[in-house]
Amino acid sequence: MSLLYYINQEGESKDFKGFYSSLSKALPNYTEDIMTLAQQLKQEGRHEEAIAIAKNLLNDGMSTKAVQKLTGLPEREIMALVDKH
Repeated sequence: MSLLYYINQEGESKDFKGFYSSLSKALPNYTEDIMTLAQQLKQEGRHEEAIAIAKNLLNDGMSTKAVQKLTGLPEREIMALVDKH
């Protein structure tokens, strides 16, 4: 699992869906683990995007409540971004 995470983070492929599909075909005994990792990484990417959006909105002067509503991030994460700013 660590190797797959590393490959995903450091690899140069733009087609990770194809990568995971090929990998699960080549390693059928690990298909469930591979797809679980792919889903986790997809969610992590969405979370990172939401944080980046929240930072931009806060920098533009938007209220923390509005940022929370727009991004869906928990209040504690938004407040942590405010504290860093």
